[in-house]
Amino acid sequence: MTSLHGLEWTGAGLGAALFFLMNFHGRPVLPRLALRWPAGFISLFLSWGEVARYLKKINQEFGFLNALGMGQQVVVYVLRSAADPDLPKEPSHESPSTTFEVEQIIQRALHEKKTLLMVGAPTSGKTTLLQVLAVRSTDREVYQRFGFSKPRIPFYIPAKEIDFALPVLAGMQQALLQTSCPISAKGLQRAVRARRAFFLVDGLDEIPAGDERRQACAWIEAAQQWCGADTPFIVTCRATAMFEDIQFKIPYLTVAIRNLALSQFLSLRAVSETRMPPRYLNSPEENAEYLLIAPPALPTVLLGAKKPAPNYYYYLSKFPVTNRLYRRFVEATQHRRTAYGDDPEFNGDDCPVVGVDWEDAQAYCAWLTEQARGKGQGAHDVVYRLPLDEEWEWAAGGGKRKYPWGEAAPQSTRANFNGTVQGLTPVHAFPAGATPEGLMDMAGNVWEWTATWIDEKKEQRFLRGGAGFNDEMALRCVARDHSAIKLSRFIGFRVARIVGDL
Repeated sequence: MTSLHGLEWTGAGLGAALFFLMNFHGRPVLPRLALRWPAGFISLFLSWGEVARYLKKINQEFGFLNALGMGQQVVVYVLRSAADPDLPKEPSHESPSTTFEVEQIIQRALHEKKTLLMVGAPTSGKTTLLQVLAVRSTDREVYQRFGFSKPRIPFYIPAKEIDFALPVLAGMQQALLQTSCPISAKGLQRAVRARRAFFLVDGLDEIPAGDERRQACAWIEAAQQWCGADTPFIVTCRATAMFEDIQFKIPYLTVAIRNLALSQFLSLRAVSETRMPPRYLNSPEENAEYLLIAPPALPTVLLGAKKPAPNYYYYLSKFPVTNRLYRRFVEATQHRRTAYGDDPEFNGDDCPVVGVDWEDAQAYCAWLTEQARGKGQGAHDVVYRLPLDEEWEWAAGGGKRKYPWGEAAPQSTRANFNGTVQGLTPVHAFPAGATPEGLMDMAGNVWEWTATWIDEKKEQRFLRGGAGFNDEMALRCVARDHSAIKLSRFIGFRVARIVGDL
């Protein structure tokens, strides 16, 4: 497990001290030790003994992850090469989905003298990967795969522990003091001067967006410049944060990670997240908005569906399909009209379409899929369909909320329920009832078809969301009903957009 295998660790760390001293600046030091044994040995021993103890601590803290294989099966996808006038932002010889072993990409970043910005989903194992890389960078049998000429002294630093108002050295040292592997400013500075340091800054997305995050980016730029372009820096953040305001003026390479070793626990689609924006506007539906729904960090069983929450990313339409959008579909396909298209109580342009059964809803989704493929909107692996029962519940409640908006009891400002309104209300009428992601009308107004059958007979499908005539019990995220194929004044639908794994 220890990466400096074959060396006897003493209380003062003599083994690792000698190992690093033998390679310090490429010059042998034992002759000098022989010439001035007491003074020379004590001087050098004091300089590197702390580093040896630090390396032992790194192996004790993170070595077990390496032993389990975490970080071994990692591939990365190049997203862009930025802030380098000599290279295009998207190298023409690579497609955006070209995969590399993680060692290859570190070699590339080191060769091109670039900071490595590594992005991924909340569950993609970014922190685990950095800790494993910290151990492997010291290993005599592994470090050369990274392009290092000598074993490195890794410094794993959570971004949230850094005071970005401090100078680089002080900020690094203070942050390391907050971790399980602290080191003095003197030991840190000596590692940098010897060109043996390797910095792994974790969780830049945990710094609040805006001025604080811009200050953090500027501090990281200063740190890379202070250490030198040949000192490797890896910075991790969530993919969504990269789209907000994370950018550097120094040359950097952006990649998305995918940790295959963790897939036995979760179905990770970090790459899909990085390639999928938080919202999607669908042009065939007059730019109707779809919101990205992320999987849970840990497996979660939903109380209503009695199934695990989806462990993949998917989009769900922000609103139920309205009469206006459904009429556009009818005009384009000559599909049958709704059962209540002439009833002013139910046919408002911005009201959810009703009087449609699940076959009508599926036909609408199939039309959207056809439009997407015909117009090249992500091509063959994009599918529009009714949401599964568990997809609907996870989007509505996140596995923990009682109602889409939270725990507060339903009120007339949050939903159309309890028969307080005659007929239907526009889908955008209750912004106070939205989910944290922004999904609207998930409670009340109309029940919504799902794609899930209630049993093997396949005669009825589950309904979700409650209707305007229901009481507050039907508005709970776990509540559900079911119906056979029929046309109802109080059943509509919304659409899920599923993107195949990249």
